[in-house]
Amino acid sequence: MRRSKRITEHKMAEQALHGGIGRQIEERARLCAPTPPPPKESLPGSSVEATSASRRLLFPDVMPDVMSLLVLLRCARQAKVPHISNLKSVRGIVTHLCTDYGWINESIFFNPDMVCGNVPVNVGMSVIALVEEDETTHALKTIKVKAVSDPIYGIEPSEFDKRLCIKCVTYTTRDNIYISEETFFPMQLLSGGFLPFKGDLLLVEYSLKQGTLNITINTVRFLNCQNMDEVCITSTDGKTGVVESCIFFTVDSLQKPSDYTPGLYDIVNVVAVDSIQPHCSWRAVSMIPVEMCIDQAL
Repeated sequence: MRRSKRITEHKMAEQALHGGIGRQIEERARLCAPTPPPPKESLPGSSVEATSASRRLLFPDVMPDVMSLLVLLRCARQAKVPHISNLKSVRGIVTHLCTDYGWINESIFFNPDMVCGNVPVNVGMSVIALVEEDETTHALKTIKVKAVSDPIYGIEPSEFDKRLCIKCVTYTTRDNIYISEETFFPMQLLSGGFLPFKGDLLLVEYSLKQGTLNITINTVRFLNCQNMDEVCITSTDGKTGVVESCIFFTVDSLQKPSDYTPGLYDIVNVVAVDSIQPHCSWRAVSMIPVEMCIDQAL
């Protein structure tokens, strides 16, 4: 019964997206979606995006589960995958914060959906932001924001200056993880016990010896890791697939029972990490089946 309900909801969402409900929602979102006020005139501009939370509040008459799926599906179709080569990690201070948006250093826009981890951000807090720089305008578009605590930078004087940055995996080998064409570190430095994959976002702590350019990588871990229980596999394509229309997975980099092959509409428990994938902002690194769909024609 639970599986049939979940499958029905997903099918309703797909049908509604292509039908009248989808068109009605898109039209109402276009007319009613609030736009955050622009920054001060003296500051550089930044793209402004409506948050999924604000969109959900516009349509209380639509079933919550189906509404969430519609938003996810629509955002997935319109999503543009950032160019990894244009990504950069910047550190700053939250200078302005409202319910639906905020500014870092009074020039970098972000919304709550971009904040990862369990630590909420507040005005005056130190953060690290992963941003994409436009090649033409050099405007910065925020991808992720993470709050950081200052003690890591050292209270007592030290010959080594400890720093944090967010990096994106460009590719991996059996022994190494590359974060650019030339920069890599050993696979064993990554904590967490999961295999990395191209597009995964990592939090790197490194030390820079004062007066030199010598860099030592101390620790590497996934930027954000989250358990998601009883979620549904909504599409499969060979060795890859998508969970809940927003969590990418590939069996080549997935911890799972050896006798289990992910199937369409299976209900599973997953561990997901922040990752930059086509139409997805998460990647499943672990998957345990809860309820398998024997008859996929349901």
